[in-house]
Amino acid sequence: MTGDSQDRLDEIIDITLLEDFCSKASFSSGDELRRKGNHYRDMFLIIRGYAEVQLQQGENKNPVLRGPGSTIGEIGFLNGCHATATVTAKDAIDVLIINDSILWKIEHEQPDLAISLLRALTRTSDKRVSFNASLDAIQNDRKSSSVEIFLCRNGDRLHDAQRLRYRVYCEELKRSSPYADHSKRIIRDNLDDFGHTFLAVNKEV
Repeated sequence: MTGDSQDRLDEIIDITLLEDFCSKASFSSGDELRRKGNHYRDMFLIIRGYAEVQLQQGENKNPVLRGPGSTIGEIGFLNGCHATATVTAKDAIDVLIINDSILWKIEHEQPDLAISLLRALTRTSDKRVSFNASLDAIQNDRKSSSVEIFLCRNGDRLHDAQRLRYRVYCEELKRSSPYADHSKRIIRDNLDDFGHTFLAVNKEV
């Protein structure tokens, strides 16, 4: 088992400021915080306890240990992709929950904190993706399929999905839809405001 060699968020920003915005969750030893391959709409910041991050499957497991100040799920949260590792509580653990609504509130009430937070998360995410074990795990996943699934958790990604709907439904199938906006060439569904929209992307195209 190796320690977390990445940046700790509590060394970059004041965690007590985040506690005013974030709700908390507690997990017991053995509880699963993330399952590799699943999509999530939030991320965690550990404030007490330790979690084991399993980047690779199989018998030759070499989990990474992450503790207070470390983030869980920031790669998927920022990019809308699936979880790149399975994360399990090593002991009793407390976390802060960060999701879109919390981030929106921070951006409007404490913009400087939001900027520092996003910069720190982006830096941590980039380092972890490039981290050898994590990179190998992601590459192995990509080799198994030419299609990658993204959760549309920002406006640009959702717009891509709406354009794809229009292209398939109106242009390829030659059908009409009351939700079609022909000037923008999109189909906007009423569920887009609160539903979960996924977009499949062929990486070989």
